Amino acid sequence: MISLGTILEQFPDEVISYVCMPETGIQRRLKWPPAISEVVDACEDHRAFLEKQRATKREFQERKPEPLLRQRPPGYMAQVFVPYGHVRYEDLCNRAADADPVWWKYGKASDGRDGIWVSHNFWNNLPDVQGAQS
Repeated sequence: MISLGTILEQFPDEVISYVCMPETGIQRRLKWPPAISEVVDACEDHRAFLEKQRATKREFQERKPEPLLRQRPPGYMAQVFVPYGHVRYEDLCNRAADADPVWWKYGKASDGRDGIWVSHNFWNNLPDVQGAQS
């Protein structure tokens, strides 16, 4: 008993409680009385389980949430290029004047043409997504 007490003192209380409780402990898995090495193995296994669980929880808590759409840079959702002089260019520019900048931006195409980049919603004449708040 003294040896077992000395061994158990090396582990946190939550490990000792789990390993020694009849509902969760080694009494459910091993013949009684267990050898000291079996108690040590059970304690080390549960301690490793708790450390892994806490590491996963810390990793989850440390992740930064994705920024809200309204926090994204202007033109973030713009994927369709409409060059200056295109039939719909003026209409899209007028629509962009009243829309959240995340949905459009002025810029150049890869071939150097000036124009406006718009979201697929703009191009397909769908209603604007309200306020870019999601």
